[in-house]
Amino acid sequence: MTTSMKLTMSLLPLALILVTSGCASASTGLADLEQAPTVDHPLPAELPSYATEDLDRESIRWVGEHHGADLWVASHQDDDTSCVIAYPDADDWIVGCGGGVTRAAGPDGITYSIVPDGMRAPDGFVAVSKNVFVALSPDHHHTRSREGTTVEPSNGPADDPSSGVTG
Repeated sequence: MTTSMKLTMSLLPLALILVTSGCASASTGLADLEQAPTVDHPLPAELPSYATEDLDRESIRWVGEHHGADLWVASHQDDDTSCVIAYPDADDWIVGCGGGVTRAAGPDGITYSIVPDGMRAPDGFVAVSKNVFVALSPDHHHTRSREGTTVEPSNGPADDPSSGVTG
């Protein structure tokens, strides 16, 4: 075995530790999952059972609504994966899962995102909850959070009279 092969073999365990720790730090928690479950917003009975079969059912939390779609966040059975459930109706629902910042585009053209604690939300997205964000739809419907806060979209500086921008 050459010296370079010995050095490579001895550094391999260190490289695996660094890769593993990098993955672990990217997968932070979700404050939304620490909330108490809501009894007044269960998953719709019309949502097919296969849509949530890989989710930890005890972790499902309603976080708000956007553009007529109720939104839930949940843990996947894989420890480092979280999911967003968007349900506008029985035909257009979506369950999107991933690790880290995750995006899922619904059939209604709205993009939903899960953002772990301490990570930055994607540009152009508005918060529905601490960890769930949506890209504002072109028709500017409102977003309602779990706490009942309504977030009205703005058109940027043109909506702010002090900005001097008119539009």
